[in-house]
Amino acid sequence: MQKMTTTEKRVAVGSLGYQIIQEIKNLRLLKGYSQAYVAKEIGVSKRQMGRYEEGRDSLSPKKFEDILKVLSIDVEATFSKLIKENCIHSKDEKALSVVQNFKKFKDQEFRNALCVLVKILSEGTQMNKSITGTKPLSYKIRQKLKDWRFVRVRTQTDLGDKAGLSPQQIHRYEQGVNDISFNKISEMEKALSLSNGALLPRSKDEIYYEDEDTEGEKKVLSFMRGYQNIRNERLQNTICSFLSEIAEICEEEQTL
Repeated sequence: MQKMTTTEKRVAVGSLGYQIIQEIKNLRLLKGYSQAYVAKEIGVSKRQMGRYEEGRDSLSPKKFEDILKVLSIDVEATFSKLIKENCIHSKDEKALSVVQNFKKFKDQEFRNALCVLVKILSEGTQMNKSITGTKPLSYKIRQKLKDWRFVRVRTQTDLGDKAGLSPQQIHRYEQGVNDISFNKISEMEKALSLSNGALLPRSKDEIYYEDEDTEGEKKVLSFMRGYQNIRNERLQNTICSFLSEIAEICEEEQTL
């Protein structure tokens, strides 16, 4: 009984495989090497080398690389010469870059965080309501006080200790239950290591957001604690720009 064998189709003229074969043949002739010499160096018969160059047998990547080594030719340079145009769509290039950058991170916790982030963004995320229009000065000061407390990663208790007030007093100031005097504003600025007037609004374009509940405040403080612990300024700048751009895009989507 005759043994069955499987053979590949002849290499199609004009295909990438055909172009590779022709390039190898041209390079071999340019170097002045015979088929027999190259065949011996890569461990095949002269007949097999001939079949490669005739396109009768498909060339494997390994044999291709072996031949180029004999010819002292760089693999990537050869492909760059053969493939003149970018064969990958720009969107796919970007996706490939994402894959390669994602693989750089070995930390599984960081990978998990990225997976959660893209899942949420793909499904759409709720945005906090921005407060626009005319608001009382006391309201604006309260919002600035709370935001700067977050920046300094201070709880109401922490700020109270610094300013010589109870947490309840800080809470009442932030909620607008008690009015805050300019004298107290200065004390708060000092407790938060701010310059005089930092808690006062200076532009009508300043935007404020709805108050955080207790759980929301914990999240803001936790995030800012991590942010402030980052020692690399470039990383901090990247996070700042990233959040700003994501927020802008999500807000635009919600208005559509």
